[in-house]
Amino acid sequence: MTEIVFLSSNQGYQTDREQTVADRLKADRPDVTVRVLSPEASGSLLTKYKLKFGPAVIIDNRLEFVGVPRYRMLLERIEISKRRATAPPPAPAAPPALVNRQGLVGLRVPDHPIPRLLAKIFGPITTTSANRHGQPSPTSCDEAKAQLGDGVDLYIDGGPTLLGAESSVIDLSGPKAKVLRPGTVRPRV
Repeated sequence: MTEIVFLSSNQGYQTDREQTVADRLKADRPDVTVRVLSPEASGSLLTKYKLKFGPAVIIDNRLEFVGVPRYRMLLERIEISKRRATAPPPAPAAPPALVNRQGLVGLRVPDHPIPRLLAKIFGPITTTSANRHGQPSPTSCDEAKAQLGDGVDLYIDGGPTLLGAESSVIDLSGPKAKVLRPGTVRPRV
Protein backbone atom coordinates (compact mmCIF):
# COMPACT_ATOMS: atom_id res chain seq x y z
CA MET A 1 0.00 0.00 0.00
CA THR A 2 1.27 3.47 -0.86
CA GLU A 3 2.21 5.55 2.17
CA ILE A 4 1.98 9.36 2.22
CA VAL A 5 3.71 11.17 5.06
CA PHE A 6 3.19 14.90 5.60
CA LEU A 7 6.10 16.46 7.45
CA SER A 8 4.92 19.49 9.41
CA SER A 9 6.77 22.76 9.47
CA ASN A 10 8.63 23.47 12.67
CA GLN A 11 7.56 27.09 12.17
CA GLY A 12 3.84 26.41 11.77
CA TYR A 13 3.89 27.24 8.05
CA GLN A 14 0.93 25.84 6.00
CA THR A 15 -0.26 23.69 8.91
CA ASP A 16 -3.98 24.18 8.16
CA ARG A 17 -3.51 23.55 4.44
CA GLU A 18 -1.46 20.43 5.15
CA GLN A 19 -4.19 19.00 7.39
CA THR A 20 -6.93 19.89 4.87
CA VAL A 21 -5.12 18.13 2.03
CA ALA A 22 -4.35 15.09 4.23
CA ASP A 23 -8.00 14.80 5.36
CA ARG A 24 -9.26 15.05 1.79
CA LEU A 25 -6.76 12.41 0.69
CA LYS A 26 -7.87 10.05 3.48
CA ALA A 27 -11.50 10.46 2.40
CA ASP A 28 -10.88 10.15 -1.36
CA ARG A 29 -8.18 7.48 -1.38
CA PRO A 30 -8.78 4.66 1.11
CA ASP A 31 -6.17 2.66 -0.84
CA VAL A 32 -3.31 4.79 0.55
CA THR A 33 -1.99 5.28 4.08
CA VAL A 34 -1.85 8.94 5.11
CA ARG A 35 0.04 10.22 8.13
CA VAL A 36 0.60 13.79 9.31
CA LEU A 37 3.58 14.08 11.62
CA SER A 38 3.77 16.75 14.27
CA PRO A 39 6.55 19.34 14.00
CA GLU A 40 8.48 17.44 16.69
CA ALA A 41 8.09 14.06 14.96
CA SER A 42 8.96 15.64 11.60
CA GLY A 43 12.33 16.92 12.80
CA SER A 44 14.44 13.81 12.15
CA LEU A 45 12.96 13.28 8.68
CA LEU A 46 13.41 16.95 7.77
CA THR A 47 17.07 16.55 8.76
CA LYS A 48 17.37 13.29 6.80
CA TYR A 49 16.19 15.06 3.64
CA LYS A 50 18.37 18.11 4.42
CA LEU A 51 15.39 20.42 4.92
CA LYS A 52 15.49 23.16 7.55
CA PHE A 53 11.82 23.94 8.00
CA GLY A 54 9.17 21.99 6.10
CA PRO A 55 6.44 21.28 5.34
CA ALA A 56 7.19 18.44 2.94
CA VAL A 57 5.50 15.36 1.53
CA ILE A 58 7.10 11.91 1.36
CA ILE A 59 5.52 9.23 -0.81
CA ASP A 60 6.77 5.68 -0.25
CA ASN A 61 9.96 6.86 1.50
CA ARG A 62 10.80 9.30 -1.28
CA LEU A 63 10.75 13.07 -0.84
CA GLU A 64 8.28 14.27 -3.48
CA PHE A 65 7.34 17.81 -2.47
CA VAL A 66 8.77 20.60 -0.38
CA GLY A 67 5.74 22.58 0.71
CA VAL A 68 2.15 21.42 0.36
CA PRO A 69 1.29 20.72 -3.29
CA ARG A 70 -1.98 21.24 -5.08
CA TYR A 71 -4.25 18.26 -4.56
CA ARG A 72 -4.25 17.24 -8.25
CA MET A 73 -0.45 17.28 -8.34
CA LEU A 74 -0.33 15.08 -5.24
CA LEU A 75 -2.72 12.56 -6.82
CA GLU A 76 -0.60 12.43 -9.98
CA ARG A 77 2.56 11.82 -7.96
CA ILE A 78 0.83 9.03 -5.99
CA GLU A 79 -0.03 7.28 -9.27
CA ILE A 80 3.56 7.67 -10.50
CA SER A 81 4.81 6.18 -7.24
CA LYS A 82 2.42 3.23 -7.58
CA ARG A 83 3.63 2.56 -11.13
CA ARG A 84 7.23 2.85 -9.98
CA ALA A 85 6.58 0.28 -7.24
CA THR A 86 5.07 -2.26 -9.65
CA ALA A 87 7.35 -1.65 -12.64
CA PRO A 88 9.85 -4.37 -13.50
CA PRO A 89 13.47 -3.48 -12.87
CA PRO A 90 15.11 -1.71 -15.81
CA ALA A 91 16.90 -3.95 -18.25
CA PRO A 92 20.67 -3.63 -18.32
CA ALA A 93 21.92 -1.30 -21.03
CA ALA A 94 23.25 -2.85 -24.22
CA PRO A 95 26.99 -2.46 -24.83
CA PRO A 96 27.61 0.77 -26.79
CA ALA A 97 29.18 -1.16 -29.68
CA LEU A 98 25.80 -2.82 -30.36
CA VAL A 99 23.66 0.32 -30.30
CA ASN A 100 23.07 2.38 -33.45
CA ARG A 101 22.95 6.18 -33.69
CA GLN A 102 19.23 6.19 -32.85
CA GLY A 103 19.84 4.18 -29.66
CA LEU A 104 18.36 0.98 -31.10
CA VAL A 105 19.65 -2.58 -31.13
CA GLY A 106 19.00 -5.12 -33.88
CA LEU A 107 18.27 -8.71 -32.86
CA ARG A 108 18.28 -11.81 -35.02
CA VAL A 109 15.87 -14.57 -34.08
CA PRO A 110 16.90 -17.53 -36.23
CA ASP A 111 14.49 -20.33 -37.00
CA HIS A 112 17.28 -22.84 -37.62
CA PRO A 113 18.64 -25.32 -35.06
CA ILE A 114 22.37 -24.63 -35.68
CA PRO A 115 22.48 -20.89 -34.83
CA ARG A 116 20.06 -21.50 -31.95
CA LEU A 117 22.36 -24.20 -30.56
CA LEU A 118 25.43 -21.96 -30.98
CA ALA A 119 23.66 -19.13 -29.15
CA LYS A 120 22.63 -21.53 -26.39
CA ILE A 121 26.23 -22.71 -25.95
CA PHE A 122 28.09 -19.40 -26.37
CA GLY A 123 25.43 -16.80 -25.51
CA PRO A 124 24.38 -13.90 -27.75
CA ILE A 125 26.23 -13.78 -31.05
CA THR A 126 26.89 -10.49 -32.82
CA THR A 127 27.02 -10.94 -36.55
CA THR A 128 26.17 -9.32 -39.82
CA SER A 129 24.31 -10.82 -42.74
CA ALA A 130 26.02 -13.50 -44.82
CA ASN A 131 26.17 -11.23 -47.85
CA ARG A 132 27.96 -8.12 -49.07
CA HIS A 133 26.06 -4.83 -48.91
CA GLY A 134 23.79 -4.50 -51.94
CA GLN A 135 24.15 -8.17 -52.89
CA PRO A 136 21.25 -10.61 -52.62
CA SER A 137 21.05 -12.68 -49.45
CA PRO A 138 22.45 -16.17 -50.07
CA THR A 139 20.12 -19.10 -49.52
CA SER A 140 22.87 -21.73 -49.31
CA CYS A 141 26.39 -22.08 -47.93
CA ASP A 142 27.81 -22.25 -51.49
CA GLU A 143 26.18 -18.89 -52.34
CA ALA A 144 27.64 -17.33 -49.16
CA LYS A 145 31.13 -18.67 -50.05
CA ALA A 146 30.78 -17.26 -53.56
CA GLN A 147 30.10 -13.78 -52.15
CA LEU A 148 32.40 -13.71 -49.13
CA GLY A 149 35.21 -16.07 -50.21
CA ASP A 150 38.22 -16.44 -47.93
CA GLY A 151 37.20 -13.44 -45.81
CA VAL A 152 35.34 -15.84 -43.53
CA ASP A 153 37.28 -18.20 -41.24
CA LEU A 154 34.59 -20.85 -40.90
CA TYR A 155 31.48 -21.77 -42.86
CA ILE A 156 28.91 -24.08 -41.28
CA ASP A 157 26.65 -25.67 -43.87
CA GLY A 158 23.25 -26.26 -42.34
CA GLY A 159 21.61 -26.82 -45.72
CA PRO A 160 19.67 -24.31 -47.78
CA THR A 161 17.48 -21.79 -45.99
CA LEU A 162 14.23 -23.40 -44.99
CA LEU A 163 12.03 -20.92 -46.80
CA GLY A 164 14.44 -19.84 -49.53
CA ALA A 165 14.16 -16.12 -48.75
CA GLU A 166 16.12 -13.52 -46.90
CA SER A 167 15.26 -12.77 -43.28
CA SER A 168 12.49 -10.42 -42.29
CA VAL A 169 13.39 -7.13 -40.61
CA ILE A 170 10.79 -5.76 -38.21
CA ASP A 171 11.10 -2.49 -36.29
CA LEU A 172 9.62 -2.87 -32.78
CA SER A 173 10.84 0.49 -31.45
CA GLY A 174 7.50 2.28 -31.85
CA PRO A 175 3.98 1.66 -30.63
CA LYS A 176 3.26 -0.57 -33.65
CA ALA A 177 5.45 -3.16 -35.36
CA LYS A 178 6.72 -1.96 -38.73
CA VAL A 179 7.96 -4.40 -41.39
CA LEU A 180 11.12 -2.92 -42.92
CA ARG A 181 11.97 -5.96 -45.07
CA PRO A 182 9.24 -8.58 -45.51
CA GLY A 183 11.37 -11.71 -46.03
CA THR A 184 9.04 -14.53 -45.08
CA VAL A 185 6.95 -12.41 -42.69
CA ARG A 186 4.07 -10.57 -44.30
CA PRO A 187 2.25 -7.72 -42.54
CA ARG A 188 -1.44 -8.13 -41.81
CA VAL A 189 -3.65 -5.62 -43.54
